[in-house]
Amino acid sequence: RLGLERRSRIFDKRFSEINLSLKKFEHRDYTLIHDKNDYKKEKSFFFILTEDEWKKEYGGYIVYSKDKPTIFPIVNNCLNLVIGEKNFVKYVNCLSEKRSFVMVDGPI
Repeated sequence: RLGLERRSRIFDKRFSEINLSLKKFEHRDYTLIHDKNDYKKEKSFFFILTEDEWKKEYGGYIVYSKDKPTIFPIVNNCLNLVIGEKNFVKYVNCLSEKRSFVMVDGPI
């Protein structure tokens, strides 16, 4: 159950279930956002897992954006709690070679 009681105390909110998304990113992967969607500011989290050190020049960072973007670099074993609107993952380029990262994310 992923420690639901502990999360309830941290966020002052009761959880009966948690919706997670698991995504793997490697060379040529990215996500898009659609400008016509009505994005609302929400609390969310994402956790990054990589096998090796992820260098900035590989790309793939996470961006939360409305007017002024907030950029999160890929850092292994890093849990991020965010209050933001639209998010996307920047293109992972060829410098990453066969490296990849996994992102677990969801609303809080």
